[in-house]
Amino acid sequence: MEIYDRRNAPRRADTWFVYGLVDSRALEEIRYIGITNNPYSRLSLHLSQAPKEGWKKSRWIGSVVDAGAEVMMCVLASGMTQEDSMMMEVALIAEYRAKGAPLMNLTDGGEGVKGQVQSAETRAKRSAALKGKSKSPEAVSRQAEAVRGRKATDEQRANLRRAHLKRYAENPGIRDRISISLKSRYEDSSERAKISDANIRRYSDPDERKRTGEITAKIKIAGPPPKNNSSGFKGVSLNKTNGKWMSYINVNGVRLHLGHHQTALQAAEAYDKAAIEHYGDACFLNLKRM
Repeated sequence: MEIYDRRNAPRRADTWFVYGLVDSRALEEIRYIGITNNPYSRLSLHLSQAPKEGWKKSRWIGSVVDAGAEVMMCVLASGMTQEDSMMMEVALIAEYRAKGAPLMNLTDGGEGVKGQVQSAETRAKRSAALKGKSKSPEAVSRQAEAVRGRKATDEQRANLRRAHLKRYAENPGIRDRISISLKSRYEDSSERAKISDANIRRYSDPDERKRTGEITAKIKIAGPPPKNNSSGFKGVSLNKTNGKWMSYINVNGVRLHLGHHQTALQAAEAYDKAAIEHYGDACFLNLKRM
């Protein structure tokens, strides 16, 4: 069984791990079971969050550190898909509990909240602690940079779809609750005022307008052609007068015409060439890169 501390734990991987947390003085005793695709970040988060939380696991981590020992991560299973790792997590938590292991998991595993019911008092305390706290621009920037350009795989999208469908199937009234929750925002005059003020700032502040325009432009650049496009290609349309295909591209709000072509494919190639020239790798391409 592989055991890591924060210094040598693996970084982000394409596959998922099921891990256990152990005390460096008792490596054979699993105290917590979880899943991750980034052991280094997960272990670091456990350690950094412990002083701020009141969970049993957090208190245990604090006691280990105060005693001069280390909280370490042991790999119980690896090379798995996220879905398989969730199933394995559930099975191992049940197995270790049956053996009498002193696990500190609050849930049964698998989905993070299954088996855990927080009291109204606990929810109120967490809500009060979080109210009024906003992330700094630096924190927002770091989070955005960490996920920028990352695309979900087909398998991840399929897993998300299954999870959402399962959620709605198991909770028939959840759609109504979500709808009521969203509508209630507009029934509260203070909430309406907040939304109104945000929109006013968005359109009256020159910097906000510029930022919104840049975001919109990036979305358009990276997006596919509209569904009603007769050619099926972005930046390509048929000139009904001469029967030729036109290619064009929008740059800084100005439409640049790239010429007329005998076929839609030739026009699509012209658009792709111009898109790469003006926008680099961030643009949508009609044809796959060779």
